Amino acid sequence: MTHPVISTVYPSRGKLYDYRVTDPSASPTVPVDDVITADGWEAKRLVIVVNRTLPGPDIVVYEGQTLIVHVTNSLASDSVTIHWHGLHQTGTPYMDGVPFVTQCPIAAGQTFTYEFQAYPSEHILQIQEWNHNWDSDYGFEMMVYGLVENRTQSIPSESVDGTIVSLLKAHSGLINGRGRYYFNYETGSHTEGPLTVYKVKQGSVYRFRAIGVGALYPFRVSVDGHMITVIESDGFPIQPVTVDSFIINPGERYDFTLVANQTIGNYWIRDKYFITRTTMPQKAEIFVVLTILATSLQQGLSIPAIGFSASLSRDIQLGDNQAIKYDRVLTNYGNGYDKWSGHFRAPRKGLYMFSCTLMAYSNHEVSVAMVKNNHVMMYVYSSSSSFDTGSTSVVLAMKRGDRVWIRRNGHGRYLHGIYNIFSGYLISENI
Repeated sequence: MTHPVISTVYPSRGKLYDYRVTDPSASPTVPVDDVITADGWEAKRLVIVVNRTLPGPDIVVYEGQTLIVHVTNSLASDSVTIHWHGLHQTGTPYMDGVPFVTQCPIAAGQTFTYEFQAYPSEHILQIQEWNHNWDSDYGFEMMVYGLVENRTQSIPSESVDGTIVSLLKAHSGLINGRGRYYFNYETGSHTEGPLTVYKVKQGSVYRFRAIGVGALYPFRVSVDGHMITVIESDGFPIQPVTVDSFIINPGERYDFTLVANQTIGNYWIRDKYFITRTTMPQKAEIFVVLTILATSLQQGLSIPAIGFSASLSRDIQLGDNQAIKYDRVLTNYGNGYDKWSGHFRAPRKGLYMFSCTLMAYSNHEVSVAMVKNNHVMMYVYSSSSSFDTGSTSVVLAMKRGDRVWIRRNGHGRYLHGIYNIFSGYLISENI
């Protein structure tokens, strides 16, 4: 619970109520975001969370940036580490979070600082809990599903190729920290806990990032009534593949796009347990709700809002071939522009319009180049003797991950602050 007043709630028809409520239809609800619901099971359980949330908050950085994370272990007695799953940790092996190998575990009440380069893109963290009264599977069971007191219920389970992969028995699954515990899969009786709901506009394209943060079983992911296109695997773009479903294992990451091309209504996003031997029925699944809403768009696909505009906050002097770091960011939809490097990195493939306005400092002149992936696309010149500005605009075909920036072109060094502007935006994805 994170609610400031109410300490105990119960779920009913996908909503939460104060435990003292006897008639939900005539009572106010408790905000779902104020409660860690997990699967809605009524028994009290201890769970390990990050910053009081399950799952923990996102840390969003640009690929290649240096990340510094201070981790304080607020547990009463157990030690922990943070493993940054999917990162290569080139040059920083002692930041990998493997206890007793790359570091000593973080003791209760202690703080450890991780510092490393964010590469490659799209990774996840795993909390490793180290209480040596349990084996690693049991530590995962406490971490992902909560503290389970009856250890004798754990039984072997096999993957589809017959390999023993875990000693645990699954009871339920979570998507974005929410799910439902099923009392009976055959009748559909469950805890009625709230689920994640994605609201989309009919006819639009949406990108989803699926991360297998569990420790036990693979899942088959599908969306009722829709085909999906897988575009990225473990942080790397792949040739798009359109499928009706895909299988994700623990630790894997997939990005897929979905066209909301069905009639207005609700559709299940399904994660089906992909297992062959367990006490759980084969129909066991966990769900997210996809709600398609009405839109005035009748044909075609909407263009996602990707665009930026940035200027200099002060006069600067440029070094040889130095990239101009426009530090006064006015707009940055899609988070493609990085003021620390001055680079724009295309979040999506498409046609982009870029513009540059240039003004040299008083009694100086300067020349700059617009560069795409180390290739010069256009030049701009300015002489301040008559307070002239130089400007240019260009349309470029960009692949996802392509970069564009402005750099000095070997002529002049001084720029006149806020009169220097760099901007760009996505025109079309149909290329």
